Amino acid sequence: MKIKREMMILTLVLMMLITMFNTGCLTDNNKDKYKDVFYSDVVKLVNYSLNLEKNKDDKIIKATVKGYIANMLDRMIKVNITVTFYSKTDTVLDRKSYEIDGLRAKGEIASMTDFTINYDGENVSYVDHIKMHAFEIT
Repeated sequence: MKIKREMMILTLVLMMLITMFNTGCLTDNNKDKYKDVFYSDVVKLVNYSLNLEKNKDDKIIKATVKGYIANMLDRMIKVNITVTFYSKTDTVLDRKSYEIDGLRAKGEIASMTDFTINYDGENVSYVDHIKMHAFEIT
């Protein structure tokens, strides 16, 4: 009887742990979601999109990056977000930056904000992918 009870408790604990892992209670699924695209020690990339606007000849005429970041620090910060635009061959085409002043501490209202960076330069027709880097401006 004692062994059955212990097996039942062990089974329940295992089922609870499996459920918690599957629902994300014990893992941060977004932690590495954008690791190949975004690097920062001060903010977290919540979401982003790369929109490649084309003309009637199907040629890219403008690249727009829209994103949403959240402050990971316990204090207000000023942040620079730099987007590097790459071709299919990983050639750097251009870099554009955007500054956010007064991003509130994590947990406060307005600790998250959005940003938009546009590129319509000479090599815009070659844009294939991007990488972003955010750092604190002191």
